[in-house]
Amino acid sequence: MNILIAKQLVILSVIQHFQYPHFVAINQGLSSLQGIIAVIILITVFWTVNRKIGGRLLLLYFIAGMATWLLKDYIQLARPFMYDPALGLSQATGNSFPSGDACAATVVYGGLAAYFRNKFLYVAAVIIVSLVAYSRLALGVHYPTDVIGGIVLGILLLMIQFKVIEKKLPLININKVIYFPLVIIMPVLISTLFADITPIVAAGTFSGLSLMLGLIDKKINDRLPVILNIVAVIFGIVVIYFIYRGLFSRNTVIVANKNTLGYFSSFMAGCWIGWYAYFIGKLARVSTFCHF
Repeated sequence: MNILIAKQLVILSVIQHFQYPHFVAINQGLSSLQGIIAVIILITVFWTVNRKIGGRLLLLYFIAGMATWLLKDYIQLARPFMYDPALGLSQATGNSFPSGDACAATVVYGGLAAYFRNKFLYVAAVIIVSLVAYSRLALGVHYPTDVIGGIVLGILLLMIQFKVIEKKLPLININKVIYFPLVIIMPVLISTLFADITPIVAAGTFSGLSLMLGLIDKKINDRLPVILNIVAVIFGIVVIYFIYRGLFSRNTVIVANKNTLGYFSSFMAGCWIGWYAYFIGKLARVSTFCHF
């Protein structure tokens, strides 16, 4: 154990010293702000608010997931509870550096604030990213340098998105001969490097969503009435849930390899997210036509 790790373990011990009732549950809830909650927010934006913003941030979110796991696999830093089991108030798989949670929160909430250029969203982004980073330290699954590294990586990805992709490349306006192998084959190759399901899910969903964005018109942003928007989002998310639930069921045998199954189910979910946005757009046009 080197001196830097030893000092950071002391910091984590101090943080965990101030424990209150439901301490672990609260911090696990804060960590979920970068997970299922963040995905639902981005999907809702993509389906009902702005296809361009939602689509680009969804792709960036899954890219961040693959990037963090590639770095984890390369750096091979053990998590804090591997050195001091008493710090492990929550379970986490994979290596420690960088924090995927901190990176994802930075990409999602920082990206939303940057796209919508809203001061309230900027403040909210800083608060949420700080809370997510703190929760990972408090649960003993990351070092301070991990969350700092995750935030820096998230900022770097956002800079690439806004300084390079937004200015130089449209979302899907790339030669299909180059594009489709890139978004389908490369994530497949990446997913084969890992035993953990998280990067495999990120790679599969990225591939499916990218494929649909390449095939389907991306400019429809018509709005449904509020109640229909709510129903549409709930129905769409329920379908995604059953895609995962059904394909990961113990009684469902599609392929023998868990990684292949994880990639396949995630690919289907990504395709659904992209196609369903197109369906909602068509439904909005029909609803507007019938209204008049």
